[in-house]
Amino acid sequence: MNTMISIKNLFLLLLMFNTINVFTMDPATKIVKNICCTIDADLLKINKHHCFRSFSSALLSYYNTIFLPKKTAQQLIQKIESYLPRNYNRDKKKKIFEELIEKHWYVHYLIHILINKKIKKFENVKGSTVDLLLFPDFTDDINGIQEIIHTQAYTSFLNRTGINNPIVDMPCTEYTDIQFTILSGHTNAINSSSLIMSLDSNYLKSQAINGKTIIWDINKKEQIQLNDDITIWANGEIPSCMSGALDKEWQFFAISTDHNARFIHELSIKFNLPLKENSIFLVKKIQTEGYLCRLALANSFYNKEDLTTLINSNSFKAIDGFPQNHLSIKINTQLTILSS
Repeated sequence: MNTMISIKNLFLLLLMFNTINVFTMDPATKIVKNICCTIDADLLKINKHHCFRSFSSALLSYYNTIFLPKKTAQQLIQKIESYLPRNYNRDKKKKIFEELIEKHWYVHYLIHILINKKIKKFENVKGSTVDLLLFPDFTDDINGIQEIIHTQAYTSFLNRTGINNPIVDMPCTEYTDIQFTILSGHTNAINSSSLIMSLDSNYLKSQAINGKTIIWDINKKEQIQLNDDITIWANGEIPSCMSGALDKEWQFFAISTDHNARFIHELSIKFNLPLKENSIFLVKKIQTEGYLCRLALANSFYNKEDLTTLINSNSFKAIDGFPQNHLSIKINTQLTILSS
C-alpha cells in the first residue's frame, strides 16, 4: 500500500513539474513547438492525434525531401517563414528559425538543400560574383534565413577546402599557388637554424654561413634594413617533424631551399617558382579572400569581362601581402593573352 502511495505521489509530482514547465516555458520555445505542429499538420499531413507522431514526422521529412527540387525547397522554406510571428524583430525570428532547424527534421532537410545550392555558388565563383559571396547584403532578408543559409554554406565550403587548417597542414593545390614564394639574396648557404621571425609577423631574418645577415619584409617580399633596437625576434613553436621559422601567429613559414631540397624542388616545379640555391622558401597562410579570388580566376579564365571585374573587386583588394601581387600577375597575364 505504501509503495502504491509513493508511486502515486511520484506521478503527481512529475505531473506538477511538467505543468510548471508549460507555464514557465520560454515563449520562443513555445512558438517553435507550435510551428513544428503546424509543419506536421499542413506540410506533412500528420494528424495531431497520430500515434508515434515524432517518428512519423522524422520519416516523412526524409522521404518528402530526398529528391526535392531546389526551387520547391525554396518555396517550402518561404511557406515556413510565414509561420514566424510578424511582430517579432529580425533577430528574434532568426533565432526561432535556427531552433526550428535543430528541432524539426523537415526544416533541417529543406535548409540543407539550399545550403548545398549555395555551396555550389562558392565552388563556381567568378570575377562577377566573388564580392557578392564574400560581402553579401542581407538588407532585404527580414527573417535572417538567407543569412543562415549563406553562413552555413560558407563554413561548409571552407571546411571542405581545408584552407582553415594550420599552415603546416595547408593544402598545396593549383588554387593555393599564390601563397608560395622564393626569397633570394644570399650567395652562400643559409644556416637553417638562423631563420627567425619578428614577433609582429612582419619580418624574417636569416644568416648565411659566411656571417651575412639579410632581413626581409615578408609581406612585401623585399629586403630591408632595420636599424632599430625595438624589434623582437621570436619564432612560434615549430612541430618536431619540421625545421625552419614559423611566426607566433602561424601565418608564415620559412625554410632554406638547401634543406629538404627534394620537397622544395617538387613544390617549385608544381608552382613554377624560380628555385635557386642559397634561397628561402616562404609560405603565407591562405586568406579566404585570396582563395576565393584564385578560384574565381580559374573559373573565369577565358572571360575578359569577369577577369577585369575580379582584379577591381573589393575581394581582390582585401588580399594581404605578396599573394595579391602574385594573383595580379596571373590575371593581367591572362588579360593580355585574351586581348591579343
